[in-house]
Amino acid sequence: MQRVERSVLGELNGKPIHLFRLSNANGMVAELLEFGGRIKALCIPDGQGGLDNMSVGYDTFEPYHARFNPWLGALLGRTASRVTGARFQIDGKTYNLSASGPAGSNMHGGFVGFDSRVWTGEADSDATGATLKLTYLSPDGEEGYPGNASVTVTYRLDDDNRFHMDWEAVTDAPTIIDMSSHVYLNLNGFKNRDVMNEYLKVNASYYLEKDATGTPTGNFIPVEGSVFDLRTPKLLEELSQGAV
Repeated sequence: MQRVERSVLGELNGKPIHLFRLSNANGMVAELLEFGGRIKALCIPDGQGGLDNMSVGYDTFEPYHARFNPWLGALLGRTASRVTGARFQIDGKTYNLSASGPAGSNMHGGFVGFDSRVWTGEADSDATGATLKLTYLSPDGEEGYPGNASVTVTYRLDDDNRFHMDWEAVTDAPTIIDMSSHVYLNLNGFKNRDVMNEYLKVNASYYLEKDATGTPTGNFIPVEGSVFDLRTPKLLEELSQGAV
């Protein structure tokens, strides 16, 4: 079987944007983009000879490149969420970041974060699965962050129907880094129903308080007795109705 396929989905500044399609022995498929390292699709067999996508994405490249989009499937960095006041200190030195978020915060890495960068993809396969390694060098001063950061994100789809995402970053100067993925999932598949019959479990005893702008305050609050106590699985339909 052919586990890896590569095609061109679009073009940016004269450079082709490749789409990688990883397949496993059970018919599961992952489609991944070099632009923003995005998960374009994560598909399972629908039982009728077709595929059902579990991940929200666009069919064409252009909507991904729109300035205002909900970061569909994108890699986030150098930091996810928000940095209050778009600045921080290391060893007594203040670093000013691009104020891309609400109330002058730095949000999801800045105006041009990892989600808007073209990563370099290299795909491979073996007897048990297929792998895509994406690399990007974030230069010193990008969006205000210090140090050169060499980042590698490795996606893997194996024959046990597991989809892996592994992160690694190496820097040459003290810095902050807090990377994540902005993938939207419906594990039922979008041909079926919404997510309300799914369960959510979070192995966390505390949650991080946010202010009115959605920026973390640094105050950790126990989940005990709150709607954020997800240490045992909770049905999303019950959570949506405020049930604890």
